[in-house]
Amino acid sequence: MIINAAGKNMSPVNIESALKGASPLIGQACCVGDGRPYNIALLVLDPDAAAAFAAEHGLPDASAHAVAQDPRAQAAVAKAVENANSRLSRVESLLQNACRRD
Repeated sequence: MIINAAGKNMSPVNIESALKGASPLIGQACCVGDGRPYNIALLVLDPDAAAAFAAEHGLPDASAHAVAQDPRAQAAVAKAVENANSRLSRVESLLQNACRRD
């Protein structure tokens, strides 16, 4: 259970499921927000979906790491987060535009 800085309770499973369901590129999601004013998540690309994305977009390297560096993949994941946020309550939503792409 996540209890944010304002004392609101939320299920990380609900948030993580919304993220994973928003795009096949998102293979794993881990939401963090306990004691914080907003939620953030670590997102990991699905290796099979990353390879399919690479083939579809003509990328020479189909590894998840290489696909994660591609601006089109980053935009697709950002759009997925936006879509997931639209299905979550305001307090469950993720902070956007705070991405590290390593």
